[in-house]
Amino acid sequence: MLNQPDYTRYAEYYDFFELAGFSESKNTNSFLVDLFGINGVQTVVDFACGTGAQTIGLAKAGFKLTASDLNPEMVKVAQKKSKRLKNITFCCGDMCREKYGTFDAAICMFNAIGHLNRAAFLKFLLNAKNNLNAGGLLVFDILNYEAMKTSIFEEYAHMSKEVIIKDHLISHVRNCTLNKRKKQIEISSLICSQDGTHKPEKWSENWQMQIYTSDQIVRLLNKAGFKEIHIFGLNGTPFNNELSDSILAVAQK
Repeated sequence: MLNQPDYTRYAEYYDFFELAGFSESKNTNSFLVDLFGINGVQTVVDFACGTGAQTIGLAKAGFKLTASDLNPEMVKVAQKKSKRLKNITFCCGDMCREKYGTFDAAICMFNAIGHLNRAAFLKFLLNAKNNLNAGGLLVFDILNYEAMKTSIFEEYAHMSKEVIIKDHLISHVRNCTLNKRKKQIEISSLICSQDGTHKPEKWSENWQMQIYTSDQIVRLLNKAGFKEIHIFGLNGTPFNNELSDSILAVAQK
């Protein structure tokens, strides 16, 4: 079992540090909107929706969304951001188990599958397929192990950011190392919140992210029974095994 970050505490800061202050991930959403438009998609289930980066963008584009996350605080943030949108149903649940219906497409973005060990990832693939209509699409992304073995990993090895939220200065320092034997990124994080009057509040965490090669992704998708598997780079760019930071997989049930 992989250690998990405490998203209950992190939820209110998530967008500032992970999405650079934006509520949506526009380039990813543009790719999804184009892909789904070409394939006649109308309904989408967003597994591990987080604070709604894809959910909100797709709903604004006219798709009907069911959005689920394991952490209720992350869902609350997503609900608050999307309260004017009427075409989203939010749920809390385990993406490896929950059956929400059958949809034209299922997504799981921003390396969310990295929180699963390999056995749980296969369970997710099988469950995602169970939530799809015949011919439905599954789309997910994960960091590319082959690229992480190169100097590209230096871009991920250290992060240090500061933002002001509700009159508090929030600093976040994150350090990452690559465990080549396990194909995992090992992450240590320190967050500090201070208002200039009281003693700063600090908390630290350590967790792991499972990453994969493109060949491993294809094998697991085949094992789960998917067909028409396509591998892209970030935001649908052409995939390069050694230069693409991310693997973006599109597979058909």
